[in-house]
Amino acid sequence: MGGEILEKTIQLVYRDFGKRPIALGCHKDNIQAEHFYLRHGFKKMDVMEGNDYLLLFKIHQLITFRLPQRSL
Repeated sequence: MGGEILEKTIQLVYRDFGKRPIALGCHKDNIQAEHFYLRHGFKKMDVMEGNDYLLLFKIHQLITFRLPQRSL
């Protein structure tokens, strides 16, 4: 259920603000939350200096492809 809520929230952010990186903080000792976010496409980037939070980013990856060209 939490995963569905997170994914729906991400979809709303993308709809309202465009597809851009999403950052969030997670307490470094909250391993369960960290694993939850990692399972949902977030990546551990850095530890915020002077604080106990991990900085996680989810970056939307656009998939581009070419359609086959039709001969006229």
